[in-house]
Amino acid sequence: MTSKKFFFVLRRVNAVVILIAGALGCAALATVLYMMVQEALRHRHVQDVLNVTGTRAKTTETSLGDFAAITGSAVVRASLDVEQEYSLGSGSKEAHSIRNYLFFDPLSDQSYWLIPEFKGIIPTTTELPSVTDEPVKAVVYELIEEDSNHDGQLTCADLKDIAISDAAGKHFTRALKGVARSYGTHLMPDSNEVVVIYTSGGSQQAAHIEIATGKVLRTAELAPSKPLLASESAQPRCGDGAY
Repeated sequence: MTSKKFFFVLRRVNAVVILIAGALGCAALATVLYMMVQEALRHRHVQDVLNVTGTRAKTTETSLGDFAAITGSAVVRASLDVEQEYSLGSGSKEAHSIRNYLFFDPLSDQSYWLIPEFKGIIPTTTELPSVTDEPVKAVVYELIEEDSNHDGQLTCADLKDIAISDAAGKHFTRALKGVARSYGTHLMPDSNEVVVIYTSGGSQQAAHIEIATGKVLRTAELAPSKPLLASESAQPRCGDGAY
């Protein structure tokens, strides 16, 4: 009798253990499925993405940002922002990008756009020098205007132009075209030139650009780094890389 009772109790314990394990497994599976559904349906926010073709964009809104002072200049500047909501499978994304800049000169009461009628995006704006308490000598912009990879969007995966202006947005000039990626912009010690290091046509180059005219004075090709470039080719520099 004792042996029969022992095996009877053992079977009951095993049944309870199996029941609890099954319940925990179902709960874990339900949690994973819930998180997957939430991930698919949630709004995702991305930077420097603009849908230009197709019907993916649900809404497109433009708005003017706050005007901010530029160190060393009386002119103030505000960004023209574009907000888009577009479909992504069963969910949606919200994308933000800068399309242009509006300048206002309070001394003359004149206002003007950096690039009149511009339809692209400006993912990167670099003021030089970068020290906050020094007057700005030049501003360098990355411009994306053409969907070069034909994915229906303007993103940092597309080819870019590099442009330059003074602090007030004047003397705007497109200095470089067909840039795949920019690796940095630097002000020369004499403040008459900026140096832009970039990739174009599969090679890394450095361009010396005259601030006053936007003219490329000379270029130099950097030492080859093909393995590095190959590993970075699928990684956009601006935005968050989620398109």
